[in-house]
Amino acid sequence: MKSSKIFGFAAVLLSLVFVSCTKDDDDNVSNDNANEITIGNVTYAINSSFRTKGEFISDGVYEHDVYLLGEGLSFDTNGNISGVGSMVYANIYTDSENTLTNGTYEYPPFGEALDVFSIRFVTAGVELDFNDPNGTNPDDISNGSTGTVTISGSGSNTQVVIDITATNANQIKATYTGDFAVVD
Repeated sequence: MKSSKIFGFAAVLLSLVFVSCTKDDDDNVSNDNANEITIGNVTYAINSSFRTKGEFISDGVYEHDVYLLGEGLSFDTNGNISGVGSMVYANIYTDSENTLTNGTYEYPPFGEALDVFSIRFVTAGVELDFNDPNGTNPDDISNGSTGTVTISGSGSNTQVVIDITATNANQIKATYTGDFAVVD
């Protein structure tokens, strides 16, 4: 009888170890796959994305222009952007004409000339209040000066993570997971 009470008590204690509150679970939800752009302390949802076909730069080097568009912006089959909103873009130099090659692309060190004949580097920037004649942001266009763009996955699971510092010292971060429309 004594051993069954000890066993029962042990079972109750063990069950408490594996039980947690629903609120605890909600507090630990990861937002790593959120499709969003953050500029400084302001976050914008990514509404759509596209990239250009790889443009031949030199033997084995192709440039893909990647666009992540915020709410209010859209694009046509030629890559013309319309509407009013904010976006981030990256010019990615890779070794593939047809796909974004997985890897980390680094911004060239500040002050160094861009070597467009090499792969694995990126230039990027952000445009706020695109097409807004009454734009409220004094730095509507910010170009990057340092940072990285990381590409992983493929197809509808392609992930792009942008982490750059703009020339105006703003941090520009973006995370997007999904497919990219390809335009001419």
